Amino acid sequence: MTGARGPSPRAPQHRPPWLVLVAALMLISAARLGLSGILTLTGDGAVSSSQTALVISPEEAAAKAVEAAMQRVEQTHGPAVKAHAVAQVGVALLILYVVSAVFTLDPRGRKLALLAGWVGVGYHLANAMFGILVLRPEILRVAPQMVARLSAALPGGKVDEPMLNTFRALSMIMPLLAAGFGIMFCVVILVLFGGQRGRRLYGLEGKTVSAGDAA
Repeated sequence: MTGARGPSPRAPQHRPPWLVLVAALMLISAARLGLSGILTLTGDGAVSSSQTALVISPEEAAAKAVEAAMQRVEQTHGPAVKAHAVAQVGVALLILYVVSAVFTLDPRGRKLALLAGWVGVGYHLANAMFGILVLRPEILRVAPQMVARLSAALPGGKVDEPMLNTFRALSMIMPLLAAGFGIMFCVVILVLFGGQRGRRLYGLEGKTVSAGDAA
């Protein structure tokens, strides 16, 4: 026996501020993901070895360690890097489609936004795994070299062990933090479009909901 199906959503009659803000943030996210994926696929994001020759500050050492690690990852984990880049472009295209539907007041905008929210949660979890399982080991391999170059320019010329420990900690924390913030934004999308605000905007407030819509 199937559950009762509610009426189809109607096109919104206006764009509330929360809708505009969320759509704009989604657009920025799509641009960032798409650009990152395209640069990786075309090879324009590659880092030349000469760029890692000079290290003058701890911040620059961290940045160059990540750059050098990405270069090593592209050389040793080519299929995984390409799959990650394709996923970025795919998610970016989905977000662009959702934003266009939301801005044009398409009746399907709510369901598409909910789809994008769940896809986003999955992407950020996978991205954290990529950072920890693929990128982090390479960062740990190149970090001692970067710290050694920095230490050579400092009094004493010794490798700073606390700095190495910081690299090790950050290489684990940063992917988790990035995933956390990304998932939080996806939850905001799910709550706004799936909750009372979204239902009211798309003419579903107080009406029967189908099992698929409630999911």
